Amino acid sequence: MEMLKELKRKGVHLLSLTVVLSLYLLGKKITHLLLVAVTGVALIIELARIDWKVKTGLEELLRKKEKQALTGATHFLLGATIATSVLPINYAAAVILFVTLGDLVAALVGKLGRVEVLRGKKFEGILAELLTDMAVALLFVGPLGIPAALLATLVETFSFRTDDNLLITVVSTLYFMVVGWAWLK
Repeated sequence: MEMLKELKRKGVHLLSLTVVLSLYLLGKKITHLLLVAVTGVALIIELARIDWKVKTGLEELLRKKEKQALTGATHFLLGATIATSVLPINYAAAVILFVTLGDLVAALVGKLGRVEVLRGKKFEGILAELLTDMAVALLFVGPLGIPAALLATLVETFSFRTDDNLLITVVSTLYFMVVGWAWLK
């Protein structure tokens, strides 16, 4: 039952691939404006859900820590909005895919993994995420993205209280802004 819930959550996670598609089909400016609008709506829904106890129909997918806090989806939207506001398309796409594909692979492979490393996180899931994030980095950014892939994996591995959907995008975006600034122009 737990695996089925996780598969449903990751199915919702895959919807975030539409952001990457939008970047390439509609352009950065329109995608960013859409993200701002969708994030605003998501925050209003979260306010209604948390403060006014409005049912959204997605309660079964919420983790315990999300029942009285912002969901991972809203954190993702906030992070994607930040990334698309300051990074070129390929870099923003990589950051978004670190969260989307890296987290997906880590969760699914980790569920099947055997070697527990840290608070339920499995070595196999961590390695799968690192390899996925590195592949994304090389495809979208080139070698400059490899440290960002490593940072994304470390954030995913060691974040327990802060939502990794936001933290991965912020940390990766900051890396690209600071280290990659000369290449981003």
